[in-house]
Amino acid sequence: MEDFPQQHGIQLFENAFGQGIVAWARFDQMKINHPSLLRKQQEKMAMDALLKQHLGSSFRLEIDAFGKPWPAGKQGHISLSHSVDTVAFSFHPHTHQGIDIETIRPQLKRVAPRILHADELAQLEKAVDQQLLLQIFWGAKEAMYKAYGKKKIEFSSQLLLHKVQNPDRFNGTILLPDARWEVELSLIRPNASTFLIFTQNVEISALT
Repeated sequence: MEDFPQQHGIQLFENAFGQGIVAWARFDQMKINHPSLLRKQQEKMAMDALLKQHLGSSFRLEIDAFGKPWPAGKQGHISLSHSVDTVAFSFHPHTHQGIDIETIRPQLKRVAPRILHADELAQLEKAVDQQLLLQIFWGAKEAMYKAYGKKKIEFSSQLLLHKVQNPDRFNGTILLPDARWEVELSLIRPNASTFLIFTQNVEISALT
C-alpha cells in the first residue's frame, strides 16, 4: 500500500444514519512512479490506492447502468471525484453520496446563466466574493447530481441551492417528478485553490 504525503486528508462526518468518510490525496505526489502511463491511468491508480487505504485492501467498485459507482459486495453509497492534481471520494453506509473537487475556475462565470436558477443568480450578484459563491454553487450542484446519479436532470431548475449564509455548510433541494430530496452539503478547502464539496445528509420524500 502506498504511503501518502502531507498533501492528503481525511474527514469523518456524522448524520442521523451513521458515520461517513471523505478522503482526498494529490495523485501526482503519491508513490506511483509510472511515467509511461497516461494521466487518466495514473488518476485511476491513485483513486484505487486511496479507496483501499481507507476502505480496505479488498474494496472494489461496480458501476451501474447510469455510470454511478457502488461499493461491490458492501452496503453503502460512494462517490468519486478528481481535479487537476487531486483525487477524492466520499462514502456513507446509508446516505446517498455526491462529491466534487475542483480548483478555482474563473471561466465558470460564462456558464453561470445556464446552470443557476434566477434566485441563485440574484445571490451571486449581491455576493462580496462572487468567485467563491460561484465555486460553491457549481460544486454543490455537481455533488447533488452525482448523489442522484441518474443523468437526466436540469441544473438550473431541479438542482437548487438555498441561500448560502455559511460557506462551510449549506442546503440544497433536488426536485424530481415523483420525489423531493433535501440535501445538506459541506465544504472542505484542502488548500487555498481547491474546493471539495460533498453530501453530508440526504432526506427523500415522495410527492403525492
